[in-house]
This record gives sequence, C-alpha cells and structure tokens, in this order.
Amino acid sequence: MRPTYALRVDGVDLGAMVRTRLLSMSVTDVSGIEADRLEFVIDDADDIALPRRGVLIEPFLGYDGRSVPVGRFVVDGVSVDAPPRRLTVRGRSADLT
Repeated sequence: MRPTYALRVDGVDLGAMVRTRLLSMSVTDVSGIEADRLEFVIDDADDIALPRRGVLIEPFLGYDGRSVPVGRFVVDGVSVDAPPRRLTVRGRSADLT
C-alpha cells in the first residue's frame, strides 16, 4: 500500500506541486471543544506564494490513489525557515456553521 495525499487551498487543488515539495503533513484530531489542527511543511526553494491568514485548506489522505477529505482548516499561521528554505503552514479547524 502506498500513501496518497492532496491539498486544496482556497478552492485550488495544489496537485503536482504538493507531490514534489511536501516534506510533512500532520492532522491532529482533538477531542472536546478544542479546535483540530493541521500543519504541513513544503520545500520553498524558489519562493512560492504564501497562503493568506483565513484561507480555507482541505487536506486529503489515503492509500493507493484513493484519498478522502480529513477536514477543513483555516490558515492561522505561516512561517518561512532557512536554510534550507521551508514553508510551514498551520491551521485550525474551520467553523462552517
């Protein structure tokens, strides 16, 4: 079984860019009324555009080419580290009521 993943940011599927640059992604499902969390790190060797705070992110995770949505998150933090250049995006679960 091979893991598969995708990210949709502000309604745009990041597709191939994610597959070649994603270094890590974690989704933390928190019990109770605390917000779930998302964090992903992308290789930022050539200065990709930073997502704005408040933008909706939808991660998809699965195996063997079949993935399912694992939540909707709103960007609440972005940071760039170097060297090597890495973009870290953090989000909290979106309140879609």
